[in-house]
Amino acid sequence: MLKFTKTNIAKLTFDSPQFRKKVYLSSILLFSIFVASTFFIHTAFAAVSEGCGYWDVRPECDLSGWMKLFLGDIGVGAMLAIFLHVLAHRSNVKLDANSRAIQKILDSQESIRKTRRDYAVQNLKNHLTTLIFVIGIINRLIINYNSATDQKSVLYTKIRGEEERMARILQNARNTIVYSSDILDPTLVNQLDGVCTFVGQSSVKEKDGLLELGKHEKSRKKIDEVIKMLQSITESSPVFK
Repeated sequence: MLKFTKTNIAKLTFDSPQFRKKVYLSSILLFSIFVASTFFIHTAFAAVSEGCGYWDVRPECDLSGWMKLFLGDIGVGAMLAIFLHVLAHRSNVKLDANSRAIQKILDSQESIRKTRRDYAVQNLKNHLTTLIFVIGIINRLIINYNSATDQKSVLYTKIRGEEERMARILQNARNTIVYSSDILDPTLVNQLDGVCTFVGQSSVKEKDGLLELGKHEKSRKKIDEVIKMLQSITESSPVFK
């Protein structure tokens, strides 16, 4: 048997919060269902012209609610979807074209950098090889000068001329190093510059009436080392960036 306590009676009264909350939720739900069903039913099953069906599409027939729904909302949605798809496709095509154009520019720049690199490497090898040749000529002239009894002035003039030639080769090598400093490994650039400085400091000196070329063997060794480093650079080698 249900006992009518104060608590149970309070729950059954209209003033209780639980009761009011349930009433509000039920009212909102019923109203929403009524409005939605009324709109849908009137739209879908609206009256059509006499002698026409719900799905007829003829000049003498008015469109039914279902046909308006399909041809209106669904049709517009489909057209919008197609339109957006076309825009997205055109945008992708433009992006692909721009990407290919940018890649073409990058490839062209890479090709130019490789051409510059190969040109600089070949020039440096030529300069350094010529430098070794000139150092050898100076060394032979010094030997002839020290052993000669006459025409020393002629030999001395030739030695000074070869020194000037060596100075021009070193300057050309330095110019090539500066030109290619952005495409060669910085370690190689520093080593090339150091070799040029070292060779430039080895000048012909006179001692006790005899001439000598200081640091001759050391200069040849340093030049040979950097030439081997340059020979290791091939067309397939990556360009320093």
